[in-house]
Amino acid sequence: FLSGGVLNTDQQKAFVVLLKRFSTLLGRVRSVQMAQASLEIDKLHVSEPITRSADENTTSASPNKVKVNQILLNAKKVRSDWNMTTESLQQSIEGDAFEMTVMRAMTNQISQDLEMLAIMGDTTLVGVDPVSILLKRLNGWYKQALSAHVLDCGGANIQRGIFSEMKRMLPKQYRNDPNLRFFMSDTFVTDWQNLL
Repeated sequence: FLSGGVLNTDQQKAFVVLLKRFSTLLGRVRSVQMAQASLEIDKLHVSEPITRSADENTTSASPNKVKVNQILLNAKKVRSDWNMTTESLQQSIEGDAFEMTVMRAMTNQISQDLEMLAIMGDTTLVGVDPVSILLKRLNGWYKQALSAHVLDCGGANIQRGIFSEMKRMLPKQYRNDPNLRFFMSDTFVTDWQNLL
């Protein structure tokens, strides 16, 4: 506590592992530990055929080039903090286990907060309630996806063909990825299971 409760590097790594354990999404998406506020991640792109028909004793007129670019990550600071009185630690019927109980409860809430921010973040929010204060920190996947490949079903209920149509809209290199997942609310999952 001499550092004001700030975690050291080993504690941070252990905390991230704990967050992923409590979270539905955080363990399923790529995460990168950043040593500074901005980081460029290299990206390799191969999408067209690089193999051509060739005749004996000839060279390619224009050899293919490797397409490499970067994705720029800009970290946005968020803080999860809480206060506990010495009395609450001393008077708890759980004794020494109380601190771990509180840590689990807070870690569970933090993982839910980060999932909500990752999905529903919206920098245009202006509210001063706790949810708006959290969500206006960055644009989440939903907001970013509005400029991507969007299948507008016009408010239709879940029905056969929607997921295959969404998959057809994906860029070719992602369609057969064995790690491809559909993330959706539990309401849609229930509707899909009911339809099946």
